[in-house]
Amino acid sequence: MKKIPFLYNDIKKNKDVIDKTVIAFVGLQLTRKAQAAIVAKRRGYFIVSTGEFIRRKCEELGYDLSFNSVSKISKYTDDCEVLRYLIFENKHSDAFFNSSGVIVDSIKSFEGIEFLIKNFLKVIVVGFLAPTLFRYKHSKLRNRSDESKNANDFDLRDEREIEKGLANILVFSDYFVLAGSIKETRSQFEHILDMVEK
Repeated sequence: MKKIPFLYNDIKKNKDVIDKTVIAFVGLQLTRKAQAAIVAKRRGYFIVSTGEFIRRKCEELGYDLSFNSVSKISKYTDDCEVLRYLIFENKHSDAFFNSSGVIVDSIKSFEGIEFLIKNFLKVIVVGFLAPTLFRYKHSKLRNRSDESKNANDFDLRDEREIEKGLANILVFSDYFVLAGSIKETRSQFEHILDMVEK
């Protein structure tokens, strides 16, 4: 039986619970969550990206995909709104139905975890950790339009995600990935999937 941290013990399942295992990624920016998602996709998992949802919402509202625009939309968008849209939009698709499980990249609040526990048969939380300097150097290499342009923006994004409650759920992760090289990170997550799927 899956261990559930004490904070989650009183959360009741919905009667129409989805018969899938969901693995929720929790971690600050640039902790190699995307590399773990690549591994999971190769193993037949359905990937739900909250970041993609935010970027799509920016475009729908006529915003560009700059750091400031994405930050503004993200600040006023909660995990449950994102998950409700992404999951219930896809749950009747063949790709979702035939998947090995669902990856949510990523959750930033306890309310998001609560939503998953209510709606899925089994929930695993995987925390991603990396030193700040490692993450900041990586941000300079990634060159995405919504990436932090300087150290101040980088810190602001960290602060925004922590304010949403990310740190409060990170400490209750079932497993942890310590980000390193792409190969090391993928190998760690492969091992976690092996344990989850036993």
